[in-house]
Amino acid sequence: MNKKHIRWTVLVAVVLVACNDAVGLRSRKTDAPSLSQLLRPRLLSDDLRDVARRAPGFSGVSVADNGDLVVSATTPELSAMMISAVTDWLNAGGRPDLAKRSMRLRVVPYDYETLSGFMERLRPELRSVRGVNADGIEDHTGRLIIGVDDSEAAVSVRQVARTVGIPENALNVEVFGPTVDVIGLRDVHGTVRGGLAVSRLTNGYCTAGLVGWLKDEFGQPDFSYRMFTTAAHCTSSETQILGDAFGQPLATRRVGVEVDEAIVYPTGHAFCAAVWPDMCRYADVSVVRMDDSVASAAGSVAKSQAVTYPTNPPYNGSQAYVGGGIIGAIPNELVYKVGATTGERSGQLTHNCLNRPSGGTANLTTLCVQRMASFTDDGDSGGTVFMPYIPNYPWGGTPRAVGTIFQKDGTSGAYLNTVTGMNAALANKYYYAW
Repeated sequence: MNKKHIRWTVLVAVVLVACNDAVGLRSRKTDAPSLSQLLRPRLLSDDLRDVARRAPGFSGVSVADNGDLVVSATTPELSAMMISAVTDWLNAGGRPDLAKRSMRLRVVPYDYETLSGFMERLRPELRSVRGVNADGIEDHTGRLIIGVDDSEAAVSVRQVARTVGIPENALNVEVFGPTVDVIGLRDVHGTVRGGLAVSRLTNGYCTAGLVGWLKDEFGQPDFSYRMFTTAAHCTSSETQILGDAFGQPLATRRVGVEVDEAIVYPTGHAFCAAVWPDMCRYADVSVVRMDDSVASAAGSVAKSQAVTYPTNPPYNGSQAYVGGGIIGAIPNELVYKVGATTGERSGQLTHNCLNRPSGGTANLTTLCVQRMASFTDDGDSGGTVFMPYIPNYPWGGTPRAVGTIFQKDGTSGAYLNTVTGMNAALANKYYYAW
């Protein structure tokens, strides 16, 4: 059955729980929410907008090289209200480690509210521009960010921006590389954990992402129902649940069956109205229920520390990701990813909340993904993105799940599903980050 006909019922059934679990500053909003706002899952952009409404001039946050928290704003100094709003948001979002750091100001040209208005004006015009592959608000620099395939597309975007009155200093146009979904893989393992190869085909591979359980009626893990995530584009359909069998590493060694997939909202749906092209979802994610005969390690990710490529990355044991909260990582934080092809690699988070089209399904956009600077290639799709505990890190480090690998950007970067987006896409039904 097509998910566009069955998912709305599921969403309505869980929406009150999802809304109550969402963390942010919604309780401080003065605007009366519309029905669609009450039902739509919250994104990072919603939280940033709430901070901006509470603290005029706010644009975004990032981390400096020395570990300080950098608050981007149009104001000449950090007000007590802005410090309070940012601190409350970080604490509520599960990042008290960030909230305790020293804060300093970065003066930027535009605040988040103004940038949101610019984006509403520009986004409809981007539909007609060839080569646009991402759009979002680069909150930590106080500008819009538009990703394009090449320099020719960049020229076209700037021309369109001028016609709708977007100031030149409010726009960053960057060549991200064309949209490319990834498929690939490696060795047999007795226990399934994040970062290991999984496959539904004998010649096509992806990577296991976050491993855990279904939630019971009280929101706690149901230990009789084990699962792991992988990329939805690794299944036979991104818009229907067809019960694909997955193996590790080959389909001939079955480990489970696809039972769930990201909710896909149809053309014209209120959740997609401001986004190009037409259909939308909150993450590129599918859920595989584990067979009873196969072991799994919840909250665990494979270690490889790969230094060679394309050699099969060595398996050097495992480590746990702990928690996740609502705020996984913010710009300039160091994050790690493990993909079955390129292994364990690190890179800084470069962009927040980009909208990115699917490479395999026409007119389908994934909302509010992040981007990290890290070598990624075919076969890494679905792999775990996390922040490990690093004892000698200058300001310490709390291990946490950040999300999973969505797409590669040439070989220079990776697009990430966030834990927040995965929860929203799967109606908050799974316990894989705590």
